[in-house]
Amino acid sequence: PNSTELILEAKNRGLKAEGGLFMLVMQAVKAAEFFFGKTVDKQKALEIFSTILGRKENIVLVGMPSCGKTTVGKLIAKMTQREFIDCDVELVKKENRQISEIFAHDGEEYFRNLETQVIKEVSQKTGCVISTGGGAVLREENIHSLKKNGRIYFINRPLQKLLPTSDRPTANSADKIKKLFEVRYPIYKACADEIIDANDYPDNVAKKIIKKAGLENDYKKLKNSQISEKNNLKKAYLLSLLLYAKKRKEEIIKNDEKLYKNEKKILLVGLPHVIHNKNVINEIELKYKNMEIIYSDLFDNEIDVINFCLEYVDYIVIYKNNKKEVSIEKQIN
Repeated sequence: PNSTELILEAKNRGLKAEGGLFMLVMQAVKAAEFFFGKTVDKQKALEIFSTILGRKENIVLVGMPSCGKTTVGKLIAKMTQREFIDCDVELVKKENRQISEIFAHDGEEYFRNLETQVIKEVSQKTGCVISTGGGAVLREENIHSLKKNGRIYFINRPLQKLLPTSDRPTANSADKIKKLFEVRYPIYKACADEIIDANDYPDNVAKKIIKKAGLENDYKKLKNSQISEKNNLKKAYLLSLLLYAKKRKEEIIKNDEKLYKNEKKILLVGLPHVIHNKNVINEIELKYKNMEIIYSDLFDNEIDVINFCLEYVDYIVIYKNNKKEVSIEKQIN
């Protein structure tokens, strides 16, 4: 684990303690300095350690029922491409019955024992996002397990925004939630490595945690990669449209060149600011109503539009940023 029993015990006693990962990273830094003959900046070495630790550590979410642990956890998992584990869901799978049924038939003590088993199992994993049940922090051994490979984030949502949940017998009324909040709030604060203000939209809360976890650069790289992949798919789709249009055009010319003159010409309209401007679109469709129009927001400048689509269409129309009238109207064939 990232934190051994010794490390956890030392931290519990208020002592400074660090796992073996820090030592290994610093050894690697020293080895790199000897090998390359260059000194590695101390801040850079610490950044390397933080990045590696952040990637290995579980992001553990604790907080009151209905505070948003599951919603925020799924967002974090999606944004960082991590496995998402909901302890309540795992418990239900294990028992093959709902939590309300477990409480009704076997009582809370039985449920808490099951919860502790599940937490011990999921805490063995690394690099995951783990959402815990609202009462998981009531047992010290659960906190101990979660901290072995994880960092605990308290999703601190205001009491007035916590809603009763019918699936949890301990929190199925406003009065019960208020009483739970009074008892559990100091426990959440005491066990948390980070307290996250959750009086915000879920995606913003998720981004706060990603930043605290040292995964902001990884998130940005992944996001840029996803945007690039999405654009490639859009380009492939546009190309398939253009290829189909070109093939149809060639078939018509082959069969009867005179007929092609009466066929709708293919027009490509490019640049993002045009595609998302209804007034411009209406103007284009009115002016070129006798043409088959293909729109694309993939290109950032005129040259890219022309180079990509030159051989496929009859006309390209591009609008300037600050003008409504057509700035380029180019017949290609």
